[in-house]
Amino acid sequence: MVSDLGGRCPSVTFTVGGTTVVTDESTDYKKAACGDLREGEFVVGRGTTQGDGPVVASVIMVKKHGN
Repeated sequence: MVSDLGGRCPSVTFTVGGTTVVTDESTDYKKAACGDLREGEFVVGRGTTQGDGPVVASVIMVKKHGN
């Protein structure tokens, strides 16, 4: 579940399950757009961990409530 959402599309930062995730212009949104990210939304995705830092998301899918 998305929490601590900040930034401005396409460069946003949020937390999922204690992991910080960052997006950029190369992040691919499946069945959604960057602007669909909201506090409390469920997301799944893939990315690359930057050492001890955040995960840079390559793919994100926003799981809309009720879908």
